[in-house]
Amino acid sequence: MSAANSKKPWTEEEFNAVLQLDIAGRTQHEIAQSIKRSFNSVRHIMSKDEYKQYKVATLTKLALSKTFNQGSVYVISEMGKLPSVTFLPSKFVYEGKTQGKRPKHIFRSVNGGYILTFTNIQLYGYTFKEVEERAKGIRKDERRAQEKNASERFNSSEGRQRSQAYRRCNVEQKTSQEPCHE
Repeated sequence: MSAANSKKPWTEEEFNAVLQLDIAGRTQHEIAQSIKRSFNSVRHIMSKDEYKQYKVATLTKLALSKTFNQGSVYVISEMGKLPSVTFLPSKFVYEGKTQGKRPKHIFRSVNGGYILTFTNIQLYGYTFKEVEERAKGIRKDERRAQEKNASERFNSSEGRQRSQAYRRCNVEQKTSQEPCHE
């Protein structure tokens, strides 16, 4: 942190140390103290596009190494305490992943039914621990709910068809004055 250290070129080890400490949630002041560099030097290296791109690539690689099972229950908690997140840790069911340029992982709250989504990069700020004993029961419940919804859709489709037939019958009766039997 001395003036002699301020013009010293960055080594690959220092660069990687900054990245790892940054990903771990350390502040720039803490990183500077840890690697014995000035705060301004750390702030400067972290503001470069090269560093930002490397960080995004590293976080994406870490996120892609995380796999989730659809229908499984996970306890989600934040790695560092965030003052704005008061509802975590909590249990969520993994519902799947959207497609597209920035795919999102979708989780539904077991208790409240609300949805949380995470991009690949956002996954890194949280821990996901699968809870085995609850996952199987929720998968069965979900399968039952899907079967019930399919049955209701089928029944409502039959009702719609009957209603349409009844309307056709009424129209035909009015025009022909004969009883209609479909």
